[in-house]
Amino acid sequence: MKTTSTLLIYIALLALLGGCTTLQTTYFRGSMQALEDVNDAGFYPYSGESKFRQVSDMSLAAKDMYNEGYGMIGYSQFVSPLFTSLAPGYATKYAESVKAEYAIMETPEPGASNLHGYLVTYWSRLRPEGFGLGVYSSNLPDEVLEQVGQDYNVVYLEGVVPGTPAAQAGLKADDVILAVNGQRTTTTSVFSDQVRRSYGRETVISVSRYGEHRSIVVTPTEPTVRSRGSAS
Repeated sequence: MKTTSTLLIYIALLALLGGCTTLQTTYFRGSMQALEDVNDAGFYPYSGESKFRQVSDMSLAAKDMYNEGYGMIGYSQFVSPLFTSLAPGYATKYAESVKAEYAIMETPEPGASNLHGYLVTYWSRLRPEGFGLGVYSSNLPDEVLEQVGQDYNVVYLEGVVPGTPAAQAGLKADDVILAVNGQRTTTTSVFSDQVRRSYGRETVISVSRYGEHRSIVVTPTEPTVRSRGSAS
């Protein structure tokens, strides 16, 4: 009788834990915002194993991932009573279900009533042939322009994808793009157009790297698979 009772308690605990697992993974799935299709030709096939990182600053982590050759396929953002010690396991489990190579979680923010705010991003490795140049770029913020005395916008690089023409030519994250073939670069859309017009041709990109002006010679190539979102 004692053995039967113990067994019933054990089964009940397993059912409870299974229910909790289903509930918690629902937070990840229910809040998931897909940005890319991991089965797209621009990504390498899933390796079959998802890795996990916890970071204090998601913006800095994203920059590192871009420079390691990964692209974000989506993110989950939610508020939950999920124990922070259990979150890495659940995040990894969900990453496996969406075939992401990495789940990166920003350190949860404590909230009221023992709730925590979660932000988890999911990443897969990109094929270099999906890029013409191989950079992620952004417009330099107005407050920065005011500090450096610029009266027009310029573009800076958030990331350079390994194996692409940009990486091979020596462009680096944080380079500020000033001009392409002598034509001033004022916004990211202008920069993207300049890159597209340069496919297959030797191109001179003028950059400022920590205040030092440089001329980088590169030959952008027309992508052979679908280009990656906002990347050039």
